[in-house]
This record gives sequence, structure tokens and C-alpha cells, in this order.
Amino acid sequence: MGAIVEGFFSRQGGARRWVPARRRTDLDEAQASAVLAGIAEVDWEALYHAYGSASDVPVLLRAVTVGDDPTRAAAWWELWGNIHHQGSVYEATLPAVAPLIALATWKAYPDRVQALRMLREVAGSEDVHVWHYGADGEIVHGEHRSREVRSALLDAVQRHTDELGGSWREESEAVRRAQLWLLGVLPAHVHRYRDLVDAVLPADYDQLWRGLVTGEELEEEQKDQLDELEAWIAGSNADGERLSHGSSPASGHRYRRQPGSRAGRAASRRPHRPARSS
Repeated sequence: MGAIVEGFFSRQGGARRWVPARRRTDLDEAQASAVLAGIAEVDWEALYHAYGSASDVPVLLRAVTVGDDPTRAAAWWELWGNIHHQGSVYEATLPAVAPLIALATWKAYPDRVQALRMLREVAGSEDVHVWHYGADGEIVHGEHRSREVRSALLDAVQRHTDELGGSWREESEAVRRAQLWLLGVLPAHVHRYRDLVDAVLPADYDQLWRGLVTGEELEEEQKDQLDELEAWIAGSNADGERLSHGSSPASGHRYRRQPGSRAGRAASRRPHRPARSS
């Protein structure tokens, strides 16, 4: 059994439960220490995510950095729910980008695909909420800061495009697909990675890909095809089931659909309000 690290609460599977996090045994301590040092530099308690104070985010980031398979799976699930919630991102999402980039570019890290996917979704999100509780418990929104965070998120990922995608020729099929997916929200860089697109993207998705990169409005049938493309990126079929010939995330947990898929579009239609965590 790996050494116990900080645990955390998770609602993965429905009921709120305590996850007694454990460190994985094959951890590169030097590499992990660099990531952990960056996480520790942020005043997370001063920031907010979908459910309130971001004081839980450093615990989750540390868990995905050093945890064993079950620990990382539960921590990723929580991160997908709080710093990227149904397509929305928050002020607390911005300082999470640096450790995510560090994980995505760490060759021996087992969840590089997951980190690349999250970077893709936060860089591509146009729904940014900066908020806090006022003196009387009311929700106070920061519209100007929201615009700043939106720009900063995209810039933070774009500045590291070559670190995140430049190694594609040496990567596994799963990582290549995730690198391709990331490029879809970085149109200024796609032309420099034409070889990656040509080598990885199936020809059936060429027209859809061009529409995604240029920001064109998708036709209804293309929205269904987008489900197929997202499933292919994840190495699964449109129902989220693993394909025998596909590559899945290294951690083996199921791909959670993002806005754009049928499930994601339905979720994004629900009104979102930041709410106090229970």
C-alpha cells in the first residue's frame, strides 16, 4: 500500500464520501516536488470556484499529482466539477493552469491525457464566472475581472503550445489524440501542427475539424458528429464505452462529456448559479 497523503471528500458515485488518498509507489519525487511547490505558492483561499472557496483545490491538485490510481480518479472527478463546471470556469481555474501544464508535459505522469483535456476545456471556455460572497452573504460578480480571466486562461495555454504539442511524434496514440483536441481551441497554432492533424485526425472529421477551429456555427448533423469525434478522442464510442481499438486515458476512468456533446449541451442549458457547498 502506498503512503497516505491528504484525503478529501468526493461525491463521485453519488453519496459524499471521504477519500483516504494514497501516494503511488512509482512516483518521481523530484518531478512531483516541482509541481507541488507551484501549487503551494497560490493563495487558494482567496479564490472561488463553482461551489465557493477554492481552499479544496490545492488538496485535489496534490492528489492528482502524487496519488495512486483510485486517488487520482476521485480527485480529477472533483476538479472537473469545481474549477470547470458544466463548461464554466472561475478565477480559481487560472492558477490551476500551471500545474496542469506541468502534469501534461511530465512524460512519466500516468494521466497526461486527462491534464491535456482539462487544459483544452479551460482554454476554450467562454463562460467565466468571477464571484465572491459579500458581507451579507450575497453573491457579488466581477464582470471586468471575468473578462481578464478569460483572456489570461487562453494566453496561459497558448504560451505553452510547443511544450504541450511539440512532442507528438514520440507520444502514444492516446496522448496524440489529446494534443490534437487541444489544438482545436488554439487556432493561431494549428497551421504549425498540420502534420499532427494529418497524421492523427480521421479524414471523416476533416470538415467538422475545420469548423471547430474557425469557430463556425455547426449544423445539427455536425453536432451529432461532434459526439463521435469526442468519443474517438477518448477512445470510446458515443455512449462512453471503451472501443477495443481505441486508446483510453492512462488512468482508465471514464471520459466525462463536456459542452458540445448531447449530454454536455443538455447540461449547459441548465441555469448556473454559484452555490455554497454543503
